[in-house]
Amino acid sequence: MSHTYIDGHGRFAGFVGSSTDITEQKLSEDELKKSHQELTQYNYEMNLINQLNSYLQVCRSVDETYPIVSYYAEQIFPDCTGALYLFNDKKTLVESMTTWGITEHIKSAPVIAPDDCWSLRQGKEHTTLDNDGRLRCKHVSEGVSNYICEPIIAQGEMLGMLHIEFNGAKHKVGEEKTYYVESRKRLVKITADNLALSLVSLKLKEALQSQSVRDPLTYLFNRRFMEESLEREIHRCARAQHGLGLILSDIDHFKQFNDDYGHDAGDLVLVEYANILKSHFRSSDVICRYGGEEFIIIMPDIDKADLIKRAEMLCQEVAAWELLYQNKPLPSITASFGVAYLHNTLVEKSDIIKAADVALYEAKNNGRNQVVVSSTEFIDV
Repeated sequence: MSHTYIDGHGRFAGFVGSSTDITEQKLSEDELKKSHQELTQYNYEMNLINQLNSYLQVCRSVDETYPIVSYYAEQIFPDCTGALYLFNDKKTLVESMTTWGITEHIKSAPVIAPDDCWSLRQGKEHTTLDNDGRLRCKHVSEGVSNYICEPIIAQGEMLGMLHIEFNGAKHKVGEEKTYYVESRKRLVKITADNLALSLVSLKLKEALQSQSVRDPLTYLFNRRFMEESLEREIHRCARAQHGLGLILSDIDHFKQFNDDYGHDAGDLVLVEYANILKSHFRSSDVICRYGGEEFIIIMPDIDKADLIKRAEMLCQEVAAWELLYQNKPLPSITASFGVAYLHNTLVEKSDIIKAADVALYEAKNNGRNQVVVSSTEFIDV
């Protein structure tokens, strides 16, 4: 600020002025602006994580989470490349289930051993930052100097880990780089913790669901699931005008086998027979333990000739089956089969099951170890 100075005779004598150093004020304003930007960015990232959580909470299976994780991770970590790794059922391998960012440039292997990652070994975050590879995990190839692996742990169980490669870190230096990496580490930790809670909840839900629809011995679908599936497939068959096959199978003389060799040997036969069924049929077929030594196979979208051929091949395969129990060969096992076929019509599920059941009893009365096709027609031409 300045003022004009006039002497005692009214003549101009100069200016009088003052000045203020505003350097500190300017620095404070810059810091305030920076803090505001950081808060805005934090709120934006937390909002994305909340959105991620809202979707994860309504997922019905772990598989449903993968595209959701990829979609939101790409927004939460826009300048990063990353992957979600989860353990397999046997805890022997860790597999990349989904990736995001510039995925063709990702430097981490798709399948790794748990010992290949420092974070999985230690159960805590592992960060590699400009250390010329001396602390690089074995699953990460050369050329990546800035990345983090964050384990996903819930209820004391390690489920997998998040792998994030900091593509934007190489363009930053000094305090800016330190702040960037630390903020990313905090964000990765928050994301991993939220994922852990959702994944462990879904795994528990899947386990309970599996117990409700699976036979505990053979791990085939149970009778309850079979009835629900058959009802659905009958209606689908009528809408799509496709064929639907039903095979009812019974292991011959099984009760006598149990009496002669004991229930442990009998259980072994049931489990191995279930394995034969699982290897023999398509993934779209529904294989169920109907009760005791009886099994039902629902085969959607099939014609009658292929249905009969599949049953006959299975009958022959079972008859040629060789099975050991306690390192000793068991006597040959055979099975009988009743086959019913439905095409382009609606029927009660009990009717098609009864048709297959009548055919099965005919096969057993005719000497067993054979396939009998039901004489009941469920065809609308």
